[in-house]
Amino acid sequence: MRLSSFADLVATSTWLQKCVIMVVLQRLLRGVESKKIVKFYWISLGVSFIVIFVVNFTDCNPFVNYYRLIPNPGMKVLNISIV
Repeated sequence: MRLSSFADLVATSTWLQKCVIMVVLQRLLRGVESKKIVKFYWISLGVSFIVIFVVNFTDCNPFVNYYRLIPNPGMKVLNISIV
C-alpha cells in the first residue's frame, strides 16, 4: 500500500468522525440561534476535506503512476480477473 493511499484512508475516516461530531453538535444546538455558526462549520469541514484530498492526490508526480506498486512485484503477483 502506498503512503498516499493510506493518508487518503486516514483522512476519510477522520473526516467521517468529524461529521458525526458535527451531527451531534447540530442536534445539541437545535433550539439555540446558532444556525450560521453550524453552517460555517459544515462549510469549513467540506472545504478542508476537499483540500486534503487534492493535496494527497497531487503529492505523486507524475499523476499517471498514482496507483503503481512500489517496488514492482514482477511475476510474483497473479493476474486474477473477475468475470
